[in-house]
Amino acid sequence: MSDQPPPKHESALTNPQIIATIIGGIITLIATVVGILPNLLDKSTPQPTQTPIVVTATKIVQEPTWTLIPPTATDIPFTTTPAPPSPTPLPIINATQPHTALPTAITIEPFTTEQTLEVASATHATGNIRLLYDDATFSLVNVGDQTVSLEGIVFRSDNGEWPASRWGRGIYDNLLNGMCLRLRDAQVGSRQPPPDCNNLGSLQVVGSTALFWVGISSFEVILGDEVIATCVVDELTCSFAIETPANPIPLDG
Repeated sequence: MSDQPPPKHESALTNPQIIATIIGGIITLIATVVGILPNLLDKSTPQPTQTPIVVTATKIVQEPTWTLIPPTATDIPFTTTPAPPSPTPLPIINATQPHTALPTAITIEPFTTEQTLEVASATHATGNIRLLYDDATFSLVNVGDQTVSLEGIVFRSDNGEWPASRWGRGIYDNLLNGMCLRLRDAQVGSRQPPPDCNNLGSLQVVGSTALFWVGISSFEVILGDEVIATCVVDELTCSFAIETPANPIPLDG
């Protein structure tokens, strides 16, 4: 046997080549891991949930457009009402100038039928016998101071006639002053006599043939064969004069 010592074996960690190789391998491994790491992270990391986007459609309203059309030949032309003329200013009267005083206004109240008859009677009072009439009645009044007779008196028109004697003997021929004789249409009810007829001597209710004063314009007062008065119906009154003395009924009948 040889007395030489056995050869020494070198440690791998002391060999520079081996150490360089190990370092290179580690670097390569790290580069590889770094290269594939993003892909591994993308697959293992959960992706966030995507929120849907809501799209709202808004309707756009287009405003109408207006086109002014010129008037045609048949259009009615526009007219304006002329303003009324300005009033003519009144002249200014000097206070020193003389002036005429205006009459005081008089208020006239309407007449009743009876008042109308009274006024008409006063206007046409030209005799001692006064006639008052309307559409249904006829009144005769002695407005004189003496008792008279209506002997021979007849009232006549185209519508009929009425002799005064029909009021009855002792009445028509002995008509006291202030006494009234009346006729009334049989088709109407009682009527209030006019104020002049406050002393009624006789009332006769008659038919249409005796309504001589109704429906005509005028009638006549006849004494014998003479027309002594013509009365207008619309005037509602008429007067005439008669001087025939009364003819009282004899005491022996």
